[in-house]
Amino acid sequence: MAVIFVADGNPDQGLELSLYLGLKGFDTHMATSLSELQRSVRKAVPDIIVMELDFPDGDGLMYLSKAIGHVLLRDRNVKGLRER
Repeated sequence: MAVIFVADGNPDQGLELSLYLGLKGFDTHMATSLSELQRSVRKAVPDIIVMELDFPDGDGLMYLSKAIGHVLLRDRNVKGLRER
């Protein structure tokens, strides 16, 4: 089953989505800040990241653009964000 990271600065919303996806059988991990998401990605490579783009501690879109080129994610299929 896919590993999904849910990153949302609003802990209640992130937890709700994470719990729902977990009930559907996905292995979910939650982060409430960009720095927490970055630490999580260093430990395990997700299949999917569901995240907001505006975090108090950084720009989510900037992070995604860097993560796509990162060695851990380089060979992953990031649909819609990278040319094939």
